[in-house]
Amino acid sequence: MSEIIVPRGNLVDRLRDCLTWCQSRNVSDELDPTTAYRSSELAGCAYRALRDDAGPLSDSGFSAFLGWRKKLSKHLPPVSENAVLRELKRPNSLLLCADNQSVIDGACEPVSAGYINENDAPPWDTWVDLGKGSSGTKYLISWVPSWAIKYVDAAISVNCIAMLAWGRYSDGHLEHVDPEEK
Repeated sequence: MSEIIVPRGNLVDRLRDCLTWCQSRNVSDELDPTTAYRSSELAGCAYRALRDDAGPLSDSGFSAFLGWRKKLSKHLPPVSENAVLRELKRPNSLLLCADNQSVIDGACEPVSAGYINENDAPPWDTWVDLGKGSSGTKYLISWVPSWAIKYVDAAISVNCIAMLAWGRYSDGHLEHVDPEEK
């Protein structure tokens, strides 16, 4: 049975905030995956979220990141709830990254064309929320645009400790998808 992931906040609202920000970036699959969705406006806050005094991906650092993105997005037209729900139902729209489990061997970066960076992290503009699995594992939940699925699939396939996995949203629950299920 798949592990159930419990996000800290309302996943629909958090994904709406993420999509609203990402929609304003005008990113397409023709851009460099290493820079797509790594905006300079969020870079400093993302770095602090990853390096907070309370540890990697602490609740306080991540909350500050989400708050800053929301503040920067307040003048942007929000993505509709229907669009958010479509993304939640789309296969391979959510990536789960187990916190503090990277071996930082750099294997994911070249096979994902840089979409997943040298620290095994997805682009910070796509970060949705933190979640906790039924096993106690803490996860970074991020949104994956359709054009980036091939890059994430490649990264998942070479990650030697299985810290990257697809998430599936169904019936109000977020599940960790075992690679064999995909």
